[in-house]
Amino acid sequence: MSKSVSIQVAKDHLEKLTKANGTTALMELIWNSLDADAKNIIIKTKNSGIGISQITIEDDGIGIRYEEAEIIFGSLGGSLKKNRRYSKGNRRFHGEEGKGRFKSLSLGQMVKFESTFAENGSFKNFDVTIDLNNLQDSKISDLKTLKKGDGTSGVKVTIDNIINDNASILETEKIIHQIEEKLAIYYLTYPDFNIYINRAKLKFDRYIHNKFEDAFFVETESLKEETPFGIKIIEWSIPNDKKIYLCGKSGISYSETKLGIKAGTFNISVYLQSEYIEKLHKDGLLDFGENHPVLSQAIDVSREFARKYVRDRLHENAKGFIEEAKREGFYPYKEMPVNDIEEVQRKVFDILALNINDYSPKFSEQEKSSKKLTFSLIKEALETDSSSLRKILSEAINLPKDKQDELAEILEKTSLADITTTFKEITGRLRTLYELRLILFEPGIKDKILERKHLHQIVKHNTWIFGEDYSLGAEDVNLKNVLKTHLKELGRSDFEEIIESEDNSELNDIPDICLYKQFPRGKAGFFENLVIELKRPSKRSGETELSQVKRYAQKIAEDGRFDKTKTEWTVILLVTDMTEGLEFEYDQEGKPKGEIIKKKDLKVYVKKWIDVITEAESRYQYLKEKLNFTISQNEEGLNLLKTKYYKYLPEIVLQ
Repeated sequence: MSKSVSIQVAKDHLEKLTKANGTTALMELIWNSLDADAKNIIIKTKNSGIGISQITIEDDGIGIRYEEAEIIFGSLGGSLKKNRRYSKGNRRFHGEEGKGRFKSLSLGQMVKFESTFAENGSFKNFDVTIDLNNLQDSKISDLKTLKKGDGTSGVKVTIDNIINDNASILETEKIIHQIEEKLAIYYLTYPDFNIYINRAKLKFDRYIHNKFEDAFFVETESLKEETPFGIKIIEWSIPNDKKIYLCGKSGISYSETKLGIKAGTFNISVYLQSEYIEKLHKDGLLDFGENHPVLSQAIDVSREFARKYVRDRLHENAKGFIEEAKREGFYPYKEMPVNDIEEVQRKVFDILALNINDYSPKFSEQEKSSKKLTFSLIKEALETDSSSLRKILSEAINLPKDKQDELAEILEKTSLADITTTFKEITGRLRTLYELRLILFEPGIKDKILERKHLHQIVKHNTWIFGEDYSLGAEDVNLKNVLKTHLKELGRSDFEEIIESEDNSELNDIPDICLYKQFPRGKAGFFENLVIELKRPSKRSGETELSQVKRYAQKIAEDGRFDKTKTEWTVILLVTDMTEGLEFEYDQEGKPKGEIIKKKDLKVYVKKWIDVITEAESRYQYLKEKLNFTISQNEEGLNLLKTKYYKYLPEIVLQ
């Protein structure tokens, strides 16, 4: 004869326990089976044609023992799992409060639990029925002993009087993916069970595209100790719910919260694992979630891990897609970038290409020739007129409007080549001039810094100091031979191009240096030869040095190895200090300072370091201030790139 078991709990409290969506209700029943060491869980629905008429969930676990049934179904918080943490099969228990079974009433108004368990060499069977309309009373049947050899252990749950608003999800693909997502981490810990829904076997790792895991600590309220947390991120190859699952150490999910980040096209789930979460669950505090001081910190950290994961995966995808484009022949750049302008343009193109691939409808399905044409249009617009890109992105490529706006904002607020090359080049040159001032004139530095012995190397690699016309030049062998022939006019027989000694703390040990470069001028074959006689900084140069340079200039200008009709010579005597006699020649009325000889094919100057530096500083400071984009505008544009796409960009943009 069956008996009734009453629960001494207010009806409205029990009714609250029955409120759940279909997925949550089914998960509670699955957890009951897993806690009972079930190896196979079979879920079936019957459909009457107008909706689901019955649901069954059957497992092969150890079953519920008869003497335990009254405790399990007769009280809340009376679960026998309360005093144990692990099942006999060594699985970590999910539930301890005995509340989960009431969630099943959100699927149907009548739920019967039929249990078969082993005892004394045979199997025994009974059932328990709970009714949504009579929540406080559970009906427990009499115990039956099955014939020897009959029966297997397990529990079969039969749900009738279906509530289709909640239950209908059980006949969709969505429920399969949701359960696979929720149980993924648990399955990685305990991979010894199978779940079937209407004959479809759930495969918890079939849609796992990528995995990541790490660990971190969060300070507790007392600040005297740190609480450890583990984090696992799973990226799925199918759309998912994008949530953070709050799990125990073994991967059992007790609660969940929204992912709360922009994950783009990446279908990721975050599993936050800790014994601390188990404790919060046991103490009934897990529902406070992001309002709990320690847990909220852990959730925030897990979101940062998720953001970094997405950034890293974007970077990987970008590289992978660009490599594919190069391999398949539709990447429009064939050679390596040769300067910073090309480097940055290339990186911005890669950003555009990746967004087109990710967000443009059916771009990945196009023929190579179509992809090649699209990318060629983008390249041309980027290099010649970035303002036309918006039209291409909207009309030719049909990129979503939010992506059009995002990319257009970057392209319109930044003229990338101007920012990254012109601005950086000018500020770099101003920095070089500042360092030259220190080396040559700063008290306390000029007498100690050993790098002054490399002064000639600074000038050699920075001839723009003497004017923008001298930015690009080459060391011509023919020019060197001509200069070497006439070196005797300077009192030397060979060039001193490299200073080997490390003991050059005294400036007197630094020899005079002759620097030379050749610069193309106008038509092919026309050149200007720049020759700089660099006197050691300690020397006070005078008329003798000027006379030597003048004779030297005349000799090299007359040398027949250069066509006089196509060659101009500029010779500079560069000094730090000069005598009164040389000062007289240096500063003459009606002439620019330092101009000694000015002919069609020959100019000779004497220049002071201080004047050269000051003039160059004025020139580049002016250019810096007159750039199309000021420093603040540069920062505005670059911040967009740093914020949205820094993972694609070279260091020159990020500095």
